[in-house]
Amino acid sequence: MDRFKTIWNFIKEIYVLKDTILGISGLSAIFISIASFISDFGLKYFIFIKNHIQAFLYAGFGLLSLSLFLNVLKLRNKMFLGYKANLKEPLDQNWEIMQIPNEHTEWELDNNELIVSHSHYGGITKKGSFWEDYDFCFSTKIINKQTSWIVRAKDPFDYMMFQCNGKTIVPHRLHELVTVVKNNGQEITEKKLKWDITEGIPIPDKKQFNNNEWVKIKISVRGHKVKIFSDNTEVYHKTHTSMNLYGRVGFRNCTEECARFRDIKVIIK
Repeated sequence: MDRFKTIWNFIKEIYVLKDTILGISGLSAIFISIASFISDFGLKYFIFIKNHIQAFLYAGFGLLSLSLFLNVLKLRNKMFLGYKANLKEPLDQNWEIMQIPNEHTEWELDNNELIVSHSHYGGITKKGSFWEDYDFCFSTKIINKQTSWIVRAKDPFDYMMFQCNGKTIVPHRLHELVTVVKNNGQEITEKKLKWDITEGIPIPDKKQFNNNEWVKIKISVRGHKVKIFSDNTEVYHKTHTSMNLYGRVGFRNCTEECARFRDIKVIIK
């Protein structure tokens, strides 16, 4: 009897082992099928890429070229496409206005016009650091004494300015003057701002204008040459070798001088 039980237990163990083996075999078959599918898919994908490698290269090159083009276009829009002043936005969004101690600088917006007064060093556009040759166009009206215009501003204290009282245009060059002085045997570097003012050029009689009279001005800068047009007539033509070859634009009226400006734009050449 004991021998019969032993044989019967042995048979049951064989059946259990068979089920286990069949289960493992089934799982193995599943894994093998999955691996085969992945392998076949990878091979087909590889063959597809291999057969279409030129198309993929062209597509990649096209996407790269498009990306570069968009970035260059963005850079060009930022630096080289000119400028049109928005005189409805707050001044600090578009203009860098200089202040000096104990000076009440007056830059105001009124009815889509810019009013500048009591501005010793003036103000310049925030855009345009890399502008080179351009036309600076605007309309101006003298309210009191002068209207003054800035071109090729490398920074707020390094630019060329033209001051106009309606009858004469006077060039001003603002720049930093560096000198070395001795103090107690030591050399000390001193920096100060300096205005170089040259002889003014009279405006032809028929193109002179009076206070409270709107005039269209265009300042063309090409290299070191400057031409100024009043209502499309040339009234100034001179070479300024000390002028920067790139930079921003702006306006400046000191103390009681006051002028209005509108239709302000820069056209890159």
